[in-house]
Amino acid sequence: MADKAVRHRGDTFGELFALKSVDDLDIAIKLVGMCDLHQEQIERNLDLAVAKLRDDAKADAEYTQQQRNNLLVMIQSYMEANKDELLKGRKAVSLNFGKAGWRRRPAVIPLPRRNTTEMEDLCDRLEGLQAEFGGAFKDVVIKSVRYIEQDVKQLTDDELGALELERRPAREEFFVQPDRQKLAEVING
Repeated sequence: MADKAVRHRGDTFGELFALKSVDDLDIAIKLVGMCDLHQEQIERNLDLAVAKLRDDAKADAEYTQQQRNNLLVMIQSYMEANKDELLKGRKAVSLNFGKAGWRRRPAVIPLPRRNTTEMEDLCDRLEGLQAEFGGAFKDVVIKSVRYIEQDVKQLTDDELGALELERRPAREEFFVQPDRQKLAEVING
């Protein structure tokens, strides 16, 4: 089906002309082709501009991330060197623009993602152990989509070993938490 010529306000070709000959038809086809080429050029320029913007933003983000990482290392080093004076028996210190300190992360048992072959294998092993031994394995629920719903924290290390899982130990984790509301007030004046 052929495209219908419709005049829009601001046409660069002025008033549409009536096609009266094969030469007029040829010129109209030429103009359509020129419009197509111009549109493709616009799209190429847009792609180049977006790519340049993306590259510039990535470079800026990498620089900012590196600055952030350096600051975190400096903050943690200072806090470790002055832990007794800053924390005074607490886990964190609150300052004007946020807080920093250490959090206790609980022990975790990493499980595979849903709908993966690893989760399918784990569910198969768990079903086999539930049928064979029962006990704590009976408390772990497998949903029909084949993922483990109930937390497996109550399982012993031996039971986790039977499932080929391991418990990651609890650990202290350093954190810095800027007060975003206070920062917004400073930035916005």
